[in-house]
Amino acid sequence: MKLLVVGLALFPLLCAAQERPSDAPIPTPRPVDRFLGEWKLNTEKSSRVGLESETVKIDTAGSEYRFEYNLAGENGAVLHWWFVTGMKGECVKPTWPNGQKGTSQACVTRLDANRFVDKTLFGKDEYEVSRDGQRMTIHRTLLHATMKLVFDRAASSN
Repeated sequence: MKLLVVGLALFPLLCAAQERPSDAPIPTPRPVDRFLGEWKLNTEKSSRVGLESETVKIDTAGSEYRFEYNLAGENGAVLHWWFVTGMKGECVKPTWPNGQKGTSQACVTRLDANRFVDKTLFGKDEYEVSRDGQRMTIHRTLLHATMKLVFDRAASSN
């Protein structure tokens, strides 16, 4: 009987502890970023820009995003670099495979779960993921030239 009385006395306290004060902020879940994953250049649907292949991987790194690029030029040049950004417009320098920082910079601003922009010294890249999440298009403006790069989601990143 004493256990029942104690239980009834503690029940309101347990319920009150479960309630959220009305002035407490409501936690907002992070929107689903459809640009996350691995993307492979579709050269048949892209402007001719001298690339034989390009792969872009975008992953989360805590509260930030890690971008990794691998590309092979038609001239035999092979490049690999990565950077981490909060996607809030801050400029960051890429890191080469040997650990050295590059001299260029990426200034990425997230627009929504499907789009972001990377402004550089010489132009800007506007990234957009298709509604079905299977294609990412980059509209690239370098100085006065414009081009379109189309990437398909890699099978391993569905």
